[in-house]
Amino acid sequence: MKFLQLEYFETVCMYKSINKASEKLHVSQPAITKSIQQLELEFDIALFHRTGNRLSLTEEGEFFLRYAKDINKRVKLLEERMHEKSRNMHSIKLGVPPMIGAFMFPQLFNHFMASHSNISIEIFEQGSSQMTQLIDDNTLDMAIVILNNISSSHYNVIHIYDTELVYCTNPVSPLCLLDMVSISDIQTVPLILMREGSYQNPIIKSRFSDQQVSPNIIFYSNQLHTIKSFIRNNFASAFLIKEVVDKHEDIVAIPMSDPLPIKIGLIWKKNNHLPNHFIKFIKSIQLYEYP
Repeated sequence: MKFLQLEYFETVCMYKSINKASEKLHVSQPAITKSIQQLELEFDIALFHRTGNRLSLTEEGEFFLRYAKDINKRVKLLEERMHEKSRNMHSIKLGVPPMIGAFMFPQLFNHFMASHSNISIEIFEQGSSQMTQLIDDNTLDMAIVILNNISSSHYNVIHIYDTELVYCTNPVSPLCLLDMVSISDIQTVPLILMREGSYQNPIIKSRFSDQQVSPNIIFYSNQLHTIKSFIRNNFASAFLIKEVVDKHEDIVAIPMSDPLPIKIGLIWKKNNHLPNHFIKFIKSIQLYEYP
């Protein structure tokens, strides 16, 4: 018994005619007739009553049809799923937070695509804290995130890079004379924070709360260009990953006296079988140097 025989049989049953089944399947009538005869010979039963050109199912034929329909349905479903997996092998839905996207992802993307030009990467920009939910509901395949609050018991984790958040201000600020700044130094300074869903938002607020002071937050933004523009115009300061600040910008990056370390890495859902091209690539560049 072959899958093709089951398809021919079900189609003949649907149209109650070998001729119509032949037209539907674009297969010759003799081929369909021979296929059904082979099934009948294999099981030593008659599947149809034949009266002239009319066909009607025998009791055994009715029984066989129920199972044939189920098998054909499952085969078609399997084909669809396998085609979907094949497409997914050549497409990656990747989450990248704005700041990581600004300094790290362009280089990763260029290095990866140099040897994997047949794979497309669809980028989703959200805060690190939002990425886990998007992975949990399968909106994303994987994400490059800040790992500090990520549990390795819930996600597969590959550590890529260590860095830190630094206080960024305009060169005219008197704080530029300091080698490091503390929360007390900046408690009244106008600040821009990333929106809720970012890693830095609750961390910075917690640091101020520990000192029993409130930050002077003038607004929230995930747009790195906007944040930098405010700093360059001396309207506000912000906390940025140190690699995001270019040496030639009118922005001074000052470390915190109580450091804000950042671990960056790739995560994806446990037991989620993904195309391993990107995963292998990330493992190979863990020691990559970023400017």
